[in-house]
Amino acid sequence: MIEKLKAIKEKFSKVSIKDRNLRKEYSAQVAIISSIVTIISFCAPSFSSWKWRIGFSILFIFFLMSLFIYDWYRANQTKYAYLKINGTNVNVKIGDIFTQDGLKIIGVNNYIDLVADDVIIAKTTLHGQFIMRHENEIDEIKKAINTSSTLILDENSDRCDQQSYDYGSCVLYKDYILTVLTKFDLRNKAYTSVQEYIQFWMTLWMNIDVLYNSRTINIPILGAGQTRFRGIKPEKQELIEIGLWTLKESGFHNNYADKSINFIIYEGDAPEIDFYRIQKTFQ
Repeated sequence: MIEKLKAIKEKFSKVSIKDRNLRKEYSAQVAIISSIVTIISFCAPSFSSWKWRIGFSILFIFFLMSLFIYDWYRANQTKYAYLKINGTNVNVKIGDIFTQDGLKIIGVNNYIDLVADDVIIAKTTLHGQFIMRHENEIDEIKKAINTSSTLILDENSDRCDQQSYDYGSCVLYKDYILTVLTKFDLRNKAYTSVQEYIQFWMTLWMNIDVLYNSRTINIPILGAGQTRFRGIKPEKQELIEIGLWTLKESGFHNNYADKSINFIIYEGDAPEIDFYRIQKTFQ
């Protein structure tokens, strides 16, 4: 019995019963239903018996309560968000970034290291997975780095033998865009901050505008993995919302034919994402 109660509680854990968007949506539904009932009451014969009136009132209240519970459940079970930002179709959905059609954005460090050795670059990160998927193409990737026009040099390099690049710098390689998300310190630990993260996004949108060539753009939750933040690390929900907010502020759009911008959520991260809130906040 306890396990069943826990399972039910989990189904209603994302969206609070006091959620402003949920109550606003429910109030709109009640207003429409009340209007319909009022019209019907004027046209239909009135109930002469008080028992009929009480029974109908109880039934109507029960219906409204059931409707709210249904809305609340549906909000908690939402697993996608379809938005329109700057005239562009923007989808927030569950999936694997590496299996998406179109451009795929991969966050890297400021040296764009190309060795996944679990020392500098962990194999479990998207950066590491990209390297392992292209381990026989390192020379081609280096050539793309050397010829990229969307790399911004960072003069504060701590490695005398490697060039450092600033936040949001980009390298286009095939259908991937490698973008500088973090910077290493002297102990080879990659960091960023909330302020730098916002700066990263604004620069990224500017560089994507140069590179995307009217293709669909797929973006994971950048900064959600092993990225270290100075101070408090934003929740995954906040990281996505920052990405959406900066997209809106940047003015970037991808409304060519059926192309879109997709924020791809890893299946394991989905329980932490309130898709309903995203849908209502950015609609």
